[in-house]
Amino acid sequence: KKKFIEVSTNISKAPLHYFYNAKINKTGFEDYDLLLKKSLAPLDQSQIEEHVKQGAQVIDVHPPSTPQVYIGAVYFPPPILEDYIGHLIKPETPIIIATEIPKSSEEIIQRLLQIGYHNILGYLNKPYTDDSISASLYKPSRISVQDFKSSFNPTKDLIIDVRRPDEWKAGHLKDAEHYPLSDFSSPPNLDPTVKYFIHCRTGGRSLAATIILNNLGFINVTSIDGGTLEMEKHEIEFVK
Repeated sequence: KKKFIEVSTNISKAPLHYFYNAKINKTGFEDYDLLLKKSLAPLDQSQIEEHVKQGAQVIDVHPPSTPQVYIGAVYFPPPILEDYIGHLIKPETPIIIATEIPKSSEEIIQRLLQIGYHNILGYLNKPYTDDSISASLYKPSRISVQDFKSSFNPTKDLIIDVRRPDEWKAGHLKDAEHYPLSDFSSPPNLDPTVKYFIHCRTGGRSLAATIILNNLGFINVTSIDGGTLEMEKHEIEFVK
């Protein structure tokens, strides 16, 4: 019993799509090829805006190296898409895919269909370099580890660590607070007068968390590029 408790202590709560998939396993899936065909609908700006008004959620999936993000989107770096979308987006939610290059949308849609996200309305039909969508993009605040070291004021600023509980327990910044990205379906209640620095292991999850908080109106939030891996190179101290 003690060993079971130790092994299961750091397991995250089940993603929302687990329960949804269990339900549709009983009622039956739609034909995959039909779902894919329906989901691969190119959408222009006006169509996306209309869908969003009716409750659709834009999902932006691209590498953290891309500086721009679709305004109002929930952002996922490609490697963590399946791991975290199930904690933040209900599988019944109508979804629109935005990527920096439209042709990469098909792969993202296929990945989502395979884990039970079947209500995909289509994808943005323009690349981020197209001037016609520039007004729908913004650059979330980001900072290098070196600049963070020189600008962080522990008497005024706060750090939020969005890594998993096991990562936090292995070592964390002395002044940090812990709030895993998987819990951001109920984001932390921030003080809008305080400056927050968000970090993870490499910078992808912290950028996702920063964008969620931006969507909620918090603008004093900055993602630390490179995360703890880069901090180790700069000899920043961690505690347990």
